[in-house]
Amino acid sequence: MARVEVGGGPLERIRTNLPSAPGELFGRDDELAVLLDLIATARLVTVSGPGGAGKTRLALEVAHRAAEGFDAVWFVALEQVPDSNDVMGALARVMGLPEMAEVDPAERVLAHLSARSALLVLDNLEHLLEVAPLVGQVARAGPGVRVLVTSEAPLRVGGEHVLGLDPLTLPTGAERELQELRAVPSVALLMQRAAAVGTGFELTQDNRFDVAHLCRQLDGVPLALELTAPRLEAIDAAALSRRLEQERDALDSGGTDLPARQRGLRAVLEWTVGLLSEAERSALLRLSVFAAGFSADLAEAAFGDIIDALQALLDIGLVHPGAPGRFEIRPPVRRFALQQLDAEEDDAAHAAIADALIARAEPFEKRWVVLADQGWLALNPESGNIFSELDWASLMDYGRHARLAAATGWWMKDAGAGEYARDHLEIALARTTDARMRARCLQALGTLGAQDSDPSGCLDAADAWHDLGDLDGEFYSAIYGATLYGHAREGEAEMDVLERCAALAAAAPDPDKEWMLEVVRAEAVWLLGHPEEALGPLLSRLQETPPGSWKEYWVATRLADLELALHRFASALEHDGAAMAVMAAMGTALGQLNQAAPIAVALLHLGRLEEAAATWAVCELGYDELSWPPTGVLGEYYEAVRASLDEARLAAGRERAARMGLERGLVWVGDVARGKIAPG
Repeated sequence: MARVEVGGGPLERIRTNLPSAPGELFGRDDELAVLLDLIATARLVTVSGPGGAGKTRLALEVAHRAAEGFDAVWFVALEQVPDSNDVMGALARVMGLPEMAEVDPAERVLAHLSARSALLVLDNLEHLLEVAPLVGQVARAGPGVRVLVTSEAPLRVGGEHVLGLDPLTLPTGAERELQELRAVPSVALLMQRAAAVGTGFELTQDNRFDVAHLCRQLDGVPLALELTAPRLEAIDAAALSRRLEQERDALDSGGTDLPARQRGLRAVLEWTVGLLSEAERSALLRLSVFAAGFSADLAEAAFGDIIDALQALLDIGLVHPGAPGRFEIRPPVRRFALQQLDAEEDDAAHAAIADALIARAEPFEKRWVVLADQGWLALNPESGNIFSELDWASLMDYGRHARLAAATGWWMKDAGAGEYARDHLEIALARTTDARMRARCLQALGTLGAQDSDPSGCLDAADAWHDLGDLDGEFYSAIYGATLYGHAREGEAEMDVLERCAALAAAAPDPDKEWMLEVVRAEAVWLLGHPEEALGPLLSRLQETPPGSWKEYWVATRLADLELALHRFASALEHDGAAMAVMAAMGTALGQLNQAAPIAVALLHLGRLEEAAATWAVCELGYDELSWPPTGVLGEYYEAVRASLDEARLAAGRERAARMGLERGLVWVGDVARGKIAPG
């Protein structure tokens, strides 16, 4: 979760993924005021206008300024969502709602929003207008919900308020002074962008009429102005204006059906792309196939030596920086570039991206249970691209589809897309007769048993690997099946599977297998009523694990469970705190909550009642905000703490948690557990 900067200070209580608003907003004061008034009263507001008009930029400004009126602000980039059936799943993932078996994402989202104060920004909805009625339902989900949509066309549903976004104001010719001309929004944006990229171009008495004419040729469309500005370094405004006139004439003579206000942008794109070298043009077209932005290393993995071309595209604004380490192509530019690809080129680019994603995911596939932290860091930034390439490959390339589904199935479970993964894996299984590929798909399907603690899929995968003589595949499938028996609190069944795993580890020794056996055996021994037998070996293992690693999480969590059972509450507190720090580094709120509940128990038994109450209240807040009721042993911990504290302490704890909010509250719980905050 990020912090939102409003009024000069961070609003840490707000749950949000809102990106920073890029640069100054030009010429939109009136529209901004109207939208802020609408958001205060209207449940559904659509900013409608042509591509490149600045809808996203304006919506981001509105969201940042209105944020302090909401408890959550979510930005959903729909450009990367190919199908209207995927919209609600994408919204649920952005909101951080854990997936629940047999619960439709739409039902999940609507129920979650019913009693909440939330602003949802749904960006670039124009290709998904079939979902408009459902968006209307989301807007009506609760009295505190507001939905701000950007789209080239209105949704045309009941209750929608539409703001048509016109291009920026153009020079009229009546501006007598340079200062007056500089104040015209379209001119101001052109000059600001020219200065930002270091062109050295200045507005003078000699070029004022050419600059004004250039802005009129570009129809005041912000994206057209931004793409034109870098060219002012090499060509003066008059020559640039003549070249654009030629491009517009060519569009007119070609019988284009583009609206007049979009011809300036199209002319800029035609000309700008036409000036690219063949390598730069090829790079732009292939990079446009990425559905959700890209990193330089993934682009190189897909398309080879592309860095020089990427730098050139950045310099002229066809590609722009996104999140740290990532790059994006604005939707109108991306759509233009995709139109230049023929079917064969498009498929080749998709295949190259799919191969790069497969190569990134496969190292974690079989051994994900011991490499999950590394796998999350590698795959989380590429979630939109993974989903896009799975959808493409499911129709166009069955082999790549099976490989990508198998390699990422375990990750999709944790990314809130378990049912999506199940659909793709079952399709892949139905299509392939290759025994090894079937084993891979079965292993990925087995991981989805985590939702209901069902180990049967993992054991099916272990049997498939056994038939192939693959001891590693059999071990890692079986060991995860054993953990699922542990989740179901079936200690005897867990121990039976561990005996199989021990034989496999003896036949193919591996340090990772040894510590996994030790950790999972500790859980089984605990469930069978002998926690003290596993304590010593786990303490030794903890000394060997790198701090902050996934191994530390596994070992520390099991140690804390044993220590709670043995009433060693101070040690349990310390080890749950260490496990919580690993989850915090992974950025998973649910993972941190899973550690916070036993921390509350330890604090309770240590007599630190105020801290126990506040920790319990942070859990209550988190379970409510994620719409995730605690079950199993976590539910027992949660209820035990609540039953042990009086109403006055619970009320004080709730007040403290509400002041902190979920993000700061989880940080505070972790600091308390690790002794960074003095008791009291």
